[in-house]
Amino acid sequence: MALLDEKDLARIAAAVKRVEENTAGEIVVVVEPQCDTYGTWRALGAALFTLAVSLGVHLFIPGVPEGSVLAAQLPLGLFAWWLCGLPRVLIRLAPQAAEMAAVDRQAKLAFLENGVHRTRDRSGILVFIAEAERRVEILADEGIHQRMGEATWQQHVDAMIGAIRSGRAADGICEQVEAMGRVLAQSFPRRPDDTNELPDTVRH
Repeated sequence: MALLDEKDLARIAAAVKRVEENTAGEIVVVVEPQCDTYGTWRALGAALFTLAVSLGVHLFIPGVPEGSVLAAQLPLGLFAWWLCGLPRVLIRLAPQAAEMAAVDRQAKLAFLENGVHRTRDRSGILVFIAEAERRVEILADEGIHQRMGEATWQQHVDAMIGAIRSGRAADGICEQVEAMGRVLAQSFPRRPDDTNELPDTVRH
């Protein structure tokens, strides 16, 4: 089941639009279904699953011929590969460090691909949501980051992650986009000649 449906995406886009009416900041929200294939960890999990089942059959069901156990290795391995590829299973197999590195890499790529670094006042902000990993990163261009600081973004990240993990993804994202907007309106107010440089729609 997807983290956000079409109604949720529309709500988030509307929140971004409201926020940008009062600030020169440009907020871009990107939802990435999964940041890596985690192939090494999938293969390891499938191999261990296949080995454990085969060993269990051999030890606890002695009536099964060894030839049959060996013959079952391929279909069992294919099933294990499929099973370990399911997002909920795969994310549990991958170490936290591998997840964090993958999310950080994809967030930086999304920052560039979506032109967040190309606004007139260097006022772009990326809110990157990794769906399978249940992680969030906020990347701000230098114009805003110099005024706001890392601690400001981390508060919003923590709140969004908490909402996502409690099943309130859309509510949490909208709440934090609007909270960011209130801070941005004070520190980076909208200028008379300000234009909407980046689309408000959620990229996914």
